[in-house]
Amino acid sequence: VVDFAEGRLAAYCPGGLILDPPAKSLPALVEWTLAEARLGAPRLNRNGRDADPVLVLTDAAAVRFGLPARLTDEERRAGRLSEGHKVLKQLEKADWRLTRRGLGPWARIYRPAEGSRRACVQLCVLGWDALDTRSWGEAAQLPPADLAQLLGT
Repeated sequence: VVDFAEGRLAAYCPGGLILDPPAKSLPALVEWTLAEARLGAPRLNRNGRDADPVLVLTDAAAVRFGLPARLTDEERRAGRLSEGHKVLKQLEKADWRLTRRGLGPWARIYRPAEGSRRACVQLCVLGWDALDTRSWGEAAQLPPADLAQLLGT
C-alpha cells in the first residue's frame, strides 16, 4: 500500500515492513517495485508463474503520481482513465503497456515477457472504488499499514 503523507512517500507491506520508494512518477514506481524492491513472489513450481506484485495507491499517492483522486462520471462509466492522460503517456514513453482494459481501478502494467521472466505489476487505486464495499466492506478506509496486513493475509 503506497501512501504519501507529510511530504513522504511510503510503501507499507504485510508484516509491518515500510519501504521508501524513491519514485517521482508512476513508471518509476513500477520499475522500483520490480527491480529494487523485488516485490511479488517466485513461481511455486517449474510449471507455474511468478506472482505479480500488487501496488495499492491511496488517494494522496495517486495525486502524487499525477492521477486524479477520483474518476469523472464519464471515466467511471468507462471503467478507466481517459485516453491521452499524461500518466498514460509517461507509461508509454517508459515502454510499459496496459491491458485492453486500460488504467482503471484495477490495472495490469507490464512489459512483454523475455523468455520466462515476466515484468508485471497489478495496480489498485483506492479512490477509484477498487475495493468495493459490497465485497471488501470498509477495507478501503483502513490506515495503509492495516490495509497492507489485510491484503497480505
